[in-house]
Amino acid sequence: MSIDDQVELICHVRRSWGMEEALLTEADKRVLDERIADMDANPGVGVPLAEFMAELRAAR
Repeated sequence: MSIDDQVELICHVRRSWGMEEALLTEADKRVLDERIADMDANPGVGVPLAEFMAELRAAR
């Protein structure tokens, strides 16, 4: 399932539960915006989620 499909599914579930309001504060949103900007500016710094999860499982 693509990221866009996952986000759409989460939004659908939240709406079905009557949770249309965002649960993030303005400070939370600013932090996320800063992290997204950093990720966009430095795309080679992170690792793919699948790789991270594999390393996490191997460390157990």
